[in-house]
Order: sequence, then structure tokens, then C-alpha cells
Amino acid sequence: MQPSAAFTDSSSLQEALQEAAAAAGAAAAAAALDDGPAPAPGVQRIAYPVWWHAPFYSGTGYGTEAISYVVALLQTNRFRREDIWISHSGDMIKQHVADSLDKETLQLLQEQEYNSLIRGRLPQAELQRPAIAVCHTFPDCYLMAKDTNSMDVPGCPCPSPEMKDLVVYKVGRTMFETASLPKHLVAHCNSMDEVWVPTEFNRETFAAAGVSPEKLFVLPQGIDAAYFDPARHEPLVLRQLPGTQLVTGSAGDSYARSSSSSSSSQGTRPYVFMSVFKWETRKGWDVLLDAYLHGFTAQEPVELHIMTKPFGKGKENFRDQVLQWLQRRFSVDAVQAALMPRVYVYGQHVDDATYPRLYASCDCVVLPTRGEGWGRPQMEAMAMAKPVITTNWSGPTAYINDDVAYPLAVSHLAAADADMNFTVADAKEINLYFKGQLWAQPDVNHLRQLMRQVFSNPQQAAAKGAAARQHILAYFTPEGLASKVMSEIMRIQNKLGLNRTVPPPEERQEAAATKALCLAYPELCKKGSAGLAEAEGKARSSFSNYRSHHASNSNSAVQRSKMTVAEILAQNKQLAVLAEQIAGQQQQQQHQRHQRQQR
Repeated sequence: MQPSAAFTDSSSLQEALQEAAAAAGAAAAAAALDDGPAPAPGVQRIAYPVWWHAPFYSGTGYGTEAISYVVALLQTNRFRREDIWISHSGDMIKQHVADSLDKETLQLLQEQEYNSLIRGRLPQAELQRPAIAVCHTFPDCYLMAKDTNSMDVPGCPCPSPEMKDLVVYKVGRTMFETASLPKHLVAHCNSMDEVWVPTEFNRETFAAAGVSPEKLFVLPQGIDAAYFDPARHEPLVLRQLPGTQLVTGSAGDSYARSSSSSSSSQGTRPYVFMSVFKWETRKGWDVLLDAYLHGFTAQEPVELHIMTKPFGKGKENFRDQVLQWLQRRFSVDAVQAALMPRVYVYGQHVDDATYPRLYASCDCVVLPTRGEGWGRPQMEAMAMAKPVITTNWSGPTAYINDDVAYPLAVSHLAAADADMNFTVADAKEINLYFKGQLWAQPDVNHLRQLMRQVFSNPQQAAAKGAAARQHILAYFTPEGLASKVMSEIMRIQNKLGLNRTVPPPEERQEAAATKALCLAYPELCKKGSAGLAEAEGKARSSFSNYRSHHASNSNSAVQRSKMTVAEILAQNKQLAVLAEQIAGQQQQQQHQRHQRQQR
């Protein structure tokens, strides 16, 4: 008799097989933890591995932050590598982003990928241990009991329903940039066991919106200041980067022709402001342009470089958007724009190796944001010893003050959707999240004053930049970050040890086996316990026949005649591999559907 077609053709059954495998191995995994070799000195062994789900290869802020956490944990040897698993989740995989990662980081991530680990990089006993899932994504991706409309991107919902029995505790890592939180995101956050937010600002805004306060914990970001070190990086001539567009001003004047590199003498080159952000209203690009274009003249030795990328789908012509905005806002046409101070826009992809050189090429970084979860470019600039002007509200309040930055005043809180309707041609899709929300309106007059201040006092500004780097070194290093993450993980480990929230392995075996049998033999399943017994007999027979075709893999001391059906399914490695392949194919198909929708 050939194996049942359901064992090879049903993707749902493959998911059930994975559940069964996890269930059957839970007790063995606990024993393996007790009996395995002792970890190296200083390396913490934990009962529940940490399974980190994040958009590692998307180029987003979530992905960059997740990489910093995982790399910090691994490179500082806080945990065994067997105890850290990762899966891409929450956004599309962008191959050019993965290709632009430095080789050491990319290799480190690939070695920890769960899909790589299940192919033999770790023993099955290790992979069958119940895990703590960290869903480092936008809350729409979080798994909810009755949610069938999760984000249509790889790795959502998180954790995946087919692996839920392998997850003993669910952690959300997220943030939001307004004074509150949309109601549907509150529900998603409350579906998690706890939520890590980066700042006290978000702890307060999430709680006020309705997220259970006892679920909220503050976990800040960090940065590798040894990498973002001004002594290690040569500056670039920003206006000569391929793809850079002159938006306002003239390229024919003497300052425009001189070097814009900060390595040049200040007396022979323009003062360079730089801003780094995704092109969205929240980043305050309109406030920045208003302050700069009306705070300086075309005759002064100054220029503004905007390093940006599209928000969401497709490509954008940023130069045209700025000129259209100038026409709407100030009735300035293209001829008049050429008489204004110089503004350059660069909208190409920037790889990780280039970012420090960008910061090295400017004199001051300006980000008049309306709201941030954290504000990573600001911190990167501070690590590079650059003076930073940024809004004194939301995320940046966790790391800026008058001693290490130029905090920008807020004039009032404004309606987020109204601001977007003014600056974005079609903000309907984005407004689904920001409708009814309030965010900061940076004081444009104060921004103009601060930009004039650093321009007129470059030595004072440079000294503040140097103080900013020391501030980062003192409080936001990878070592410090790893310690904070480790503290949170150990707190959860201790909590689980006390509360015994893991279902007993025998219960998990029973449930997983029943589900697998019902998927394989639905008609027998309807007959109750007698039907299940018959289905188990058929499963044993099918499994025995399957093994006869793979004799080279059948050497085992286990008496299979005495195995439960869950154990039978768990031992079938060929089907486990097939299940993983099917899951990969489904993810690829989902990716292709998403690409077609974008076109």
C-alpha cells in the first residue's frame, strides 16, 4: 500500500506534522537541556529559546532595529546560539537590502534562521523546545484568536498559527509616533502576553489608548558607535553622488562649485545641513524646507541635502514634489526656485556601509519630525559626533537634551490626517492609521533660529556634536543594549518557570496527533474514538510503508510498534522537510502575488 496522498499533498497536514513533531519532542527537549554540555563561561543557558520574528531583510526601521538586538545578543555571547532563532516577518524581503548587509552580519543572521536550523543545523530536540516568540513588527501582524485579516506579507500573522503550540509566550515589539494608538492596534497589542516599546513616551501613549499597562515594558534602542565612528570614515562630496538632484538654487555659483565635504576648510566650502528620512509627512520635510528656504539666502555659503527614499510602494520624483509643494504653499514657480538657497535631494538606496560616510560629509543633521518611535538617524548622527536639531517630542526625548543636541520646540499638537492631506497627493491609505490621531507641529520659527545658530557658530555646534558622541558611548552601546534585552528575557524565563504556562507534553502530543489524523482521514475522524483508532491504524500502516521506501533513514533503536501516532509523525523527517518546502513555496507565491498587486 502506498502512503496516503494526504501525507504528501495536503499543506495543512504538513503544518499538523510540524505541530506533532514539536509536541512529541517537548519532553525530550527538556531532558536535553538538563543533560547537554555546559555552556561556555559567561554564556547564559535558558529553558525557552527566543524566536525573533522581524523584517530583517526589508530595509525598514523595524528590520534595522531587530538586527541590532539579535547581533548584540550573539556578538556579546549573552546566550548560546542554539537559543536564538530568527524568521523574516512583517514586510517583503528586498534582495538588494540583504545584499547590502555587511558579510559578517548577513552570515550571522543566515546561520540563525529557523528554516536553516530545521534542515539539520540543530538537533531536533533543540528545535522542539517551547519558545518565546518576539514579534518585532507592526501590530497588525500579531496573531489574534479571531483574526483572519492579518497583513498580507511574509511571516504574518506572528507567531504563525501552525507553530502556535511551539510558542509558550508572545512578545510584541513595536512603537507608534502619535499621541495615542488606533483602536484596532490596541486590540492587537492586548493579544500579546506583553509588549516592548522603546520609550516612556510610548508606554504612556499605549496605556492611555487602552493597552493593558501591566503588559508594557520599555526597551530602548542602541547603536554600534564603534562602527559609527568619525575616525573610521572618509566623507563624500554629497552633490556628486550619482542620482543627486538640485531642487532649488543654482549650480553655477562659486559655493555650489566648491567641495561640500566636511573635510574641506570651512572658509572655502558651504555649511552643509543634511536630513535623512523616508518621504512622508510625518518626517516634517515641509517644515524643514520652510525654515531653511526662508532662513537663508542664495548668496550665503550654505546648502541642504535631503537623503530620502519612497514611503510605501513604487518610485517617486522627489524634486517634482518639492517644486509642486512650493507652488501650492508659497506660489513659487521653477524660475523663482532657482533663486533660492540650494537644496539637493538624493533618492537612491543607501547601503549600510555608506551611511557613516554620509554623516561624515555634513556639518549638522536636521530632522524636524512630527513624531518618532525612536529616531535612528538622529542617534547615528550623534554617534558620528554631529550636532543634531530634532523635535523635542516622542521618541527622541529618550536621548536628547540641551547638552548633547538642539531640541526643537513644538508649537502645538496637530491633526495628523490634516497635515498629510496638505502635503501628500493621495493620503487615503495612510490615513487609515492616522485618522483622528494627533502629533507634534514643530515650531518653524524656532527651527529657523536653531539652523542660523549652528550656521553662525560652527565651533559651538561641533563641540555639542562631540558631547553627543560621548553620550551615546555612555548609554547606548551594543553591550548595554544586550544587557537590557537579556534582563527582559530572563524576567520572562523566570515568570514561565513559576507559572508553568507550558501545556504538558502529553497533552500537546494528544492534540497534535488528533489534528493530524483528522486532516489525513476526515471521514474516519467524524466517527469519534472508534474512527480515530482506525485512522491511527492506517497512519501506522502508511508510515511503515513509507519507511520501507527509505530504508537508509530507518535505523533507529525505537520500537515503532509501540510509538504513539504523534511520535510516528515526529520521526518522519522526510515529511518534515517536505512541510518546510511547501511553506517556502507558499511564501514565495504570496510574495509574487504582492508584486503583481504593486504593479
